[in-house]
Amino acid sequence: MSDVDGTPRWYAVRTRSRHEKLVRDRLAAEGIEHLLPTVFRLSQWKDRKKEIEM
Repeated sequence: MSDVDGTPRWYAVRTRSRHEKLVRDRLAAEGIEHLLPTVFRLSQWKDRKKEIEM
């Protein structure tokens, strides 16, 4: 999203708790540039390990 003179504009989007990734995916589907910093963490259960995006 750009202003009339072509300068990029920044917006902060407030989301419901634990819906950040859904909003990120919907913005991407609309072609809107987005930034959602995430961390990958290895979670371990009794029978398996899985890398989870947080």
